[in-house]
Amino acid sequence: MNDEINERTRETELELREQIDLANSRHLETLRHLNAAKETLVDHESTNRQYHQLVTQMKVRYKSSKLVIPLFSVIRLRPCGQ
Repeated sequence: MNDEINERTRETELELREQIDLANSRHLETLRHLNAAKETLVDHESTNRQYHQLVTQMKVRYKSSKLVIPLFSVIRLRPCGQ
């Protein structure tokens, strides 16, 4: 009877170890997915930041070009000799 209990105990221990190993593997895989998602998020944030910087630069250029255009429209060139 004692041998039977010891055998069951060993089998249960092996099953539990397998379950722990499987859970650890799943945990590590989840961590890998999480790290990949974090890297993707950092990339997206960087892209968004670059986009907003470009839009800001383009707005500044557009505004400065609007200031230059009216100045040239006021100046009228006359042919030489008149």
